[in-house]
Amino acid sequence: GVRRTRAVGLQEWEPAAGDAYAAVWAQWVLLYLTDDDLVDFLRRAARGLQAGGAVVVKESVATEGRGWYADASDASVTRSDAHFRRLFERAGLEVTRCAAQPGLPRGVYAVKMYALAPAASSSRGQTVA
Repeated sequence: GVRRTRAVGLQEWEPAAGDAYAAVWAQWVLLYLTDDDLVDFLRRAARGLQAGGAVVVKESVATEGRGWYADASDASVTRSDAHFRRLFERAGLEVTRCAAQPGLPRGVYAVKMYALAPAASSSRGQTVA
């Protein structure tokens, strides 16, 4: 169950000292971060995980041919699957599971959910450059 929530911008969020999360969940919010801020957030989230924990990302995903789509009306960026995976790797995380959301209407972006864990090549709390 949820024990505590915190209302803070992702750019400033840090796991509280002594906290170890089973999951850090980011859903339809990463589209408002720059690539660098997204990678920094994921690194901090990974540092806050308990052993066996996961960072979960659920976001709309642009088609690979386009790569990404910027929406000036709300300052968001819809990234492709490949783009997300490059950012996850930069953050020192690996995709342990990925699933597409079924049943979406035609004409909208696909939605994918990624379960992420610290990459085997990095120790817990460390990142790969």
